[in-house]
Amino acid sequence: MVPTGLAESLEVLWHFAGYMRLNDGANITALINYEGDARHPLNGDPMSLVRTDFVLPGPDDMYSAPSPVFAVPGPDGFQFHIHIASEPAPRLHGAPMPAFHHYNNLPPLPPLSLDGGGIMSDWSLTVTYQSGGDQEVVNLRQINLLANNDFASVGPIDLHLQPLDNSTMFMTALSEAQGAVAHALAPPDDSQSGLLAFTNTHDVNFQEFQTQDAAYSVQPGQYLNGELQDSSANIHQTADDALGAMSDTLSAGNFAPPAPTGNHFGDHIQDMYLGGNVAANAAVVAGFDGLCGSMVVLGDSYQTQLICQTNVLAQGNWFNVYGHGASASQVTIDPNTVQNAAELKNVGGIDGPWMVGGLPNWDCDVLHGSFFDVKSYVQTNYLTDNDVVGQTQSFGQSEVVAGSNGLINTLDFQNISAQYDLIIVEGSYHCAAMLYQTNVMADITEGWQIGGGSSAGGAVSAGGDMLLNDATIIYQGATGTQAVTSGILDLVHKLDAQNGTLTPSQIDGAFPYLAGSAHVLLITGDYYDVTYLSQTNVICDSNTAAQALLTANGQQSMVAGHDQTINSAIIVHGGSLTTPYVQGHAYSDSMLIQSNIVATDSKVTVNDPNQLAPELVAFTGHDQTLAPADTPQLFGPSDSQHHTDGIAGLMHA
Repeated sequence: MVPTGLAESLEVLWHFAGYMRLNDGANITALINYEGDARHPLNGDPMSLVRTDFVLPGPDDMYSAPSPVFAVPGPDGFQFHIHIASEPAPRLHGAPMPAFHHYNNLPPLPPLSLDGGGIMSDWSLTVTYQSGGDQEVVNLRQINLLANNDFASVGPIDLHLQPLDNSTMFMTALSEAQGAVAHALAPPDDSQSGLLAFTNTHDVNFQEFQTQDAAYSVQPGQYLNGELQDSSANIHQTADDALGAMSDTLSAGNFAPPAPTGNHFGDHIQDMYLGGNVAANAAVVAGFDGLCGSMVVLGDSYQTQLICQTNVLAQGNWFNVYGHGASASQVTIDPNTVQNAAELKNVGGIDGPWMVGGLPNWDCDVLHGSFFDVKSYVQTNYLTDNDVVGQTQSFGQSEVVAGSNGLINTLDFQNISAQYDLIIVEGSYHCAAMLYQTNVMADITEGWQIGGGSSAGGAVSAGGDMLLNDATIIYQGATGTQAVTSGILDLVHKLDAQNGTLTPSQIDGAFPYLAGSAHVLLITGDYYDVTYLSQTNVICDSNTAAQALLTANGQQSMVAGHDQTINSAIIVHGGSLTTPYVQGHAYSDSMLIQSNIVATDSKVTVNDPNQLAPELVAFTGHDQTLAPADTPQLFGPSDSQHHTDGIAGLMHA
């Protein structure tokens, strides 16, 4: 079992050459043409670049050092308001069944009133009072940070590649993610004080916020990329499959491709793997501290469910292919998967009164002041994998794996026990479940694949990125409200006075079916039942890479992109199983924001192989101080009220 918060980094250089022998006096001529860098003027004498010290580089000759790429800011510089372990947490397709801790399992007693309206007998029920109410304040953080920026030259010739300047694209992608959710729907921070301040501000001005955010209000149901789905559809299948495949990969070892085996004497094979990074968060949070048989609220009742999901993909693939003949290089740009799936579900309410059985016996936990059940969970993966790799080793099989990192968080926090038959709140009731999921990915590759002649073949694969958000909020309890009766008020006043006894008429006038053994929680202030879950994945995968075959035949392959970011989360919370009694106003709202912001650009240049033989021409990357002129731009029309919407790829449900 891999520990929670796994930060696994894989950077491997493999070379399998079998029995290698180089002919004496072999000469390879390389003409290097530098673009955009005055520090490396073109050398007019190609023969001055001839290498005569052809020696197979051993492990000590290979190096991996920091690449001079733009120093991107760390996650602490950004407040992501929208904001697995070898076995991913299992999906919870339905609400768990709560376990009530009753004192006995006797059948419920009949109502205290007889058909004639009289009282069964002249007796009193002794109530045991004690300070109580198990408050729960949780502040849990799972954060993985990985910077894996490498420079590697594998083979006899250094191609003098330059890193890409990814700053503009990456910073803009981060900015778009931050602006995808309206400020009014984002807590100032994820601390207890921040969440309480946000809840109070939102609830006190509920009518104003409800009008302002009407565009985001939805009915319970399943939503996929902003569209309501049929109730029979399984919108979670894509995330389930992705997490299952990830689990299988981890169980098999790691995310890196397997090392080649066998004897490769006489082969001329170059394989390069860039990208292939994985960042995933999986969480199941179930809390039934607020689940009860019945509830009385003498103030106002506020219930809010909010899911905010954002995917931002900035992708640029620019490949130049030279020198392949009949078996010309096959360049494939695989489609991306960008998806938000969300489900809002209400289950568990029952008709009729809440009944308790056994001998008459009440005990009451009394909490003076406000009751706080505030849980904050944050899962963050922040990965930069910016590599500059040149591969000219052409004899035997040369395999370079750069990237293939895995950052995974898992969380399983479940408390599915309920202990109160009746909860009385003398103040207001604040129930909020907030789930924020964000994926930001910048996948940028500029690559060259240079064959040695007409017998050389190659393959390039890029794209294929996956950004998934999958969220479920389940509320177990009844909806709607009932009015508080005079009998209920009389009972509350008796309990509040803690005079030790209740008469049958007092119980009968309020809750006749609670005549047996009842466990009661009395809160003299407000009740805060707040669950906040934030999941964020950030990947910046920016690569400059080149392969050059130094023979007239052979095979080349370059795989870039294919990064994955996955957020999967379930929140289950509970309230009154029977329709609650509210003396003040009752407000409830369910809101959903699903945003996909995508900018992609792919260009492939295939050159005539006859123009290159027998010499090898390698071009450097763009100057690191300048972004490519055709870099995809994420700037778009500005909506000053909510956010800046990049390239009109935004969907609001």
